[in-house]
Amino acid sequence: MIFNNYQRRFMMTNHKEHQTTNSPWFGNIPPNWKTKRFKYLTKPKKEFSKNGEEELLSVTEVRGIIKRREIRSDDENLSRSDDLTGYKHVKKGDLVSNIMLVWKRGLGVSSYNGIVSPAYSVFTFSDECHPEFYNYLVRSDEYITEFRKHSTGITMSRLRLYDDSFGAVFAHVPPIKEQKLITSFLDKKTDQIDRLINKIQKKIKTLQEQRITLISKCVTKGLDPNVEMKESGIEWIGKIPKNWVVTKLKYLCPKGVQYGLNIESESYTDVGIRFLRITDINADGTLKRNDGVFLPVENVPKEYLIKKNDILFSRSGGTVGKSTRINSIQNPMSFAGYLVRFSFENEEISKFVKWVSESVFYWSWIDIQIIQSTIQNVNGEKYSNFSFPIPPISEISIINKFLLKKTLKIDEIVNKYKDKIDLLLNYRQSLISSVVTGKVPITEDMI
Repeated sequence: MIFNNYQRRFMMTNHKEHQTTNSPWFGNIPPNWKTKRFKYLTKPKKEFSKNGEEELLSVTEVRGIIKRREIRSDDENLSRSDDLTGYKHVKKGDLVSNIMLVWKRGLGVSSYNGIVSPAYSVFTFSDECHPEFYNYLVRSDEYITEFRKHSTGITMSRLRLYDDSFGAVFAHVPPIKEQKLITSFLDKKTDQIDRLINKIQKKIKTLQEQRITLISKCVTKGLDPNVEMKESGIEWIGKIPKNWVVTKLKYLCPKGVQYGLNIESESYTDVGIRFLRITDINADGTLKRNDGVFLPVENVPKEYLIKKNDILFSRSGGTVGKSTRINSIQNPMSFAGYLVRFSFENEEISKFVKWVSESVFYWSWIDIQIIQSTIQNVNGEKYSNFSFPIPPISEISIINKFLLKKTLKIDEIVNKYKDKIDLLLNYRQSLISSVVTGKVPITEDMI
């Protein structure tokens, strides 16, 4: 791959001379580099918007500082109806930090003019600094680790990096000319890596589209291509097998729909009953294994405990329609208010409904519900009245087994591609860290 030559080169390349530093985690640095605390390289900026009409920016873990309108939160709609007067001004080249998420790489240098939440920290750089170089530096693995050490908080999820603590962290300070050289090198190499990642992501997208097409065909037409068909009465589904019927979610779930618990984050704990939120559900419908939050046992009524074969649907925000099926219960779980639950007594029907929730016609139905609503919301009543075709129970079992076998093969290939992406991302971070900390020298001929 494109980075192999550089890996080999970096393994053999080091500065011939180094100087020791006063900071143990730095190790040695090139002889012409300096170290300074961030408080001598940056200055807190407190300029506020008078009308809130500037471009709203956000701090993200993956992409750094981006325009807020390019993303949508899982739990809220993007809106400019709120008064943004008093938000902090940001200019291109300013460093922006979400003090609550620095431990997750929630900081970076802005490429835009705009405004950010007054809860964020904004800094300008001194003349010793090339902002684009420090964007790579502060988001490198070594620095994120060091920022965590200087943060305060009882648990990882509650860590805060306040301005004075940030200012106390030592930073590498290469000559400004070398900062620009390193930036040019990293811009080029990270672009090459990102291009490779994009190619792999396109392959993944093609496979995922094939997966959805397969599921959609099976849950509306069955497995027998020669079966006699009839009109379903649903425009976006068309004809279905003659022995199938059209049903609604509420007819399959005697207990009806249930909304989740509305509990403030102050009640979260690190042990107890896991509290599932929209953000705990992966794009593929699986549950995230890490980063979960918990509630004290006494805070969760028994009727809100999740059971095997339950399906949870997202009802609000940018993830409306996303769902997860509970295949098994290892430890007690409950669910949050932005989710609604449907409990199934029959395991095979539960599995079939989950397949339906991954089909093209299901997502077409979701889009229609959103268009008809003033906000992105599909409430429990709408989910209850969602109509879809269903075969006899004996056929349901056959379709479930067929789809599981076929999708597992597709998922296996997708996971291999995702592993390649992980390798590239790890190399990307390793490359950045090695260069911005002076472990690997960069010369003009490398650009």
